[in-house]
Amino acid sequence: MGRILKQEAAMPWTSLIVYVDDEADNPARLTEACALASAHGARLIGVSGCAPETPVADAYGAGILLGEVMAAQQARNETTLKSAEQRFRGAIEAAGVEGEWRGD
Repeated sequence: MGRILKQEAAMPWTSLIVYVDDEADNPARLTEACALASAHGARLIGVSGCAPETPVADAYGAGILLGEVMAAQQARNETTLKSAEQRFRGAIEAAGVEGEWRGD
């Protein structure tokens, strides 16, 4: 049925990826990811992203504000990503784990 691999035959974990967001479970997720990376001597890669919202424009002139709406959304997304990056960097620093951020 299943084979048990010898420890030396198993591939080591050298890099782990964790998704960073502002949900309630994020601190626990970051803590566990840091602990796992530390236990395996792996680096931790933090990722995040924001989906752009599709603005709704009507035929009666609100489309004029479309550029402003999109600029405001972009600013919110950039703030969200910067906050996620700060949480990630704080977590890896506290855990003493090597890390890389990929949330741009």
